[in-house]
Amino acid sequence: RVDVRDRAEALVEQGDFAQALELSDADASVRAHRLRAETFELQGQYDLADQAVDPVVEALTRQTIDDADALVDGVLALMVRSRVRGPSKPDEPTSAAADFRTLNQLLARARDELDRQSWRARAVEAELLYERANFPQATEAAADALARNPRASRVWDLLASMALDRWDFAKANAIADVMDTLGGTSGQLGETPQPAAQLIRARAALQQNDVDLAEAFVQSVLDRMPDHPSARAMEAAVGASRI
Repeated sequence: RVDVRDRAEALVEQGDFAQALELSDADASVRAHRLRAETFELQGQYDLADQAVDPVVEALTRQTIDDADALVDGVLALMVRSRVRGPSKPDEPTSAAADFRTLNQLLARARDELDRQSWRARAVEAELLYERANFPQATEAAADALARNPRASRVWDLLASMALDRWDFAKANAIADVMDTLGGTSGQLGETPQPAAQLIRARAALQQNDVDLAEAFVQSVLDRMPDHPSARAMEAAVGASRI
């Protein structure tokens, strides 16, 4: 009974890329295009990821999008393009800043004009600011998103990343506990904690040079989801730390 786009998004997060692409193949929505772009990016197929964003750019330039969620998905798709292609005008030093302003303006319209209660607009704003290393405003936007949706695991995960960037392990692990509580588990090894929470703990352990503990946390995710892309990336980081 779950919406097909929600199922496709879950499959992308789990690393089941083939089935995710199959589910979204015939869907022409902005969200479906964004999911396809993210799927190709995670697979390292950057040309295909870039091409998947083309319909989104056309939709943003040729029509007015009056749905806040669709506009947010459009911004996420453009963020994929920015990561795989770089600035829209590589020869102009100010191009990256101009691209950021464009994305920020789109989010502002979703947030201030289309849906003032949109937690997703604020969540993606926080991610965009984080990519620009603007931690204070990113934290503010994330807190605003959580005020509207305290169960937004994507936002909690971002806050954990910012805590780990500051080597604040206590806060990062506390956030992991919150994510487990929201998912109805305790986060102890041997149970079935939330994958994102375990990966936060794994990164915290790895940054503290506890490689064995980090590996245990990563393996607890891979035992359930063998193709989980973030877990595979962390597995590689653990392996590299043993060299």
